[in-house]
Amino acid sequence: MPEILGNFDIGLEEARAQSLEKIVSMGEYRFRRDAMVSYNKEQMVKGLGERFHVVLSRYEYDINNGELWGKDMDEPAINSFIRGRDHRREHGNPVDYKREEADVIGFGKIQAIMADRNTPFGTVIMSASQPGLEGSTYNDNFIDFHTKKTDENGRVFVESQRVSSGLTMDETLEKISAFATFAIDEDDPAASLLENPIAIENSLTAEDLKFYMYKDHDYMDERTFGVIIKNVSYLIDTYAESLVSAPRDKNYHRLLANTILNKSDEVAERIKIDGVKVWEKLSPIPTGYHVGREIEAYGYREVKEVKAGCGISGGFGLVGEESVKSVADFDPKKERILCCTCPFCKEKVEAVIKNGRIKCPRSECGKSAKWED
Repeated sequence: MPEILGNFDIGLEEARAQSLEKIVSMGEYRFRRDAMVSYNKEQMVKGLGERFHVVLSRYEYDINNGELWGKDMDEPAINSFIRGRDHRREHGNPVDYKREEADVIGFGKIQAIMADRNTPFGTVIMSASQPGLEGSTYNDNFIDFHTKKTDENGRVFVESQRVSSGLTMDETLEKISAFATFAIDEDDPAASLLENPIAIENSLTAEDLKFYMYKDHDYMDERTFGVIIKNVSYLIDTYAESLVSAPRDKNYHRLLANTILNKSDEVAERIKIDGVKVWEKLSPIPTGYHVGREIEAYGYREVKEVKAGCGISGGFGLVGEESVKSVADFDPKKERILCCTCPFCKEKVEAVIKNGRIKCPRSECGKSAKWED
């Protein structure tokens, strides 16, 4: 089982949270603790977004004097690209120099096209970012779609959407070949993609292109994704808080992560059947009791693996799981002991697994849940 959701390493965050114990200042402790909880929430939502292939971010650029300016920025956006590249030349990883230069060149081409008065509204520029070379700092896999637009007040701007991609390098190149061809640097193909954004000036919209790039993969609209997040938000809050408040409770964190992933998958499937309007009307019950019930229902199930932007999105194995040596080890009637944290009473126990169920041995609790290997 993986320890990482997207680029989020659960083990690393547990270790970071343990470092809080060394902080003496209460003000610093609260500040860093709140920041960690917020980060944990954001990363879980981001991981789910990658799992369902949802828009990761949306941004607007104003057009001033032939240049793209980020909203509320006091300079052209490309200045930030250039400073970042120059800083990385002094403090970064040499394996990334070529792609970082390509990033600046590519954005310059996007700016030149979008800021040109002759470029028609509705023009879309597609720019793909694949993971870097071995040892690279850049591990994300996403596609940016930039659309030239105007609003009812005559403001001209560029809307940029970033979506996670489940496509490999070869699959990405095959799909974009329908619109453009250019020389690929075999030593660093990701740099070639960044250096050559593709302008599409026909009737295709960013939504059309997103569907085209994901036609072999699941894709979810933002409305549906928002409904899913609403239905697991209290689980995400519990999970993010537990990573910081109980950093050594490793099995509880992994059970919560699996619960979130499995319930999110189930809600997604139910929305396909019932329709998103039905699920928009439902509100989850955010109590500790219901968190325990959700863990019982979803936490011990195997999590479906899906291809996501940063690799494979799957579930998490419990710490202390024993290895199997023969098919007999999969016998559901075989009694086994698992050192874990009971999801109901929150105590560390040696739980008994027998006849397809796992049971808390504490007389004060004694609750059990279905167990699936």
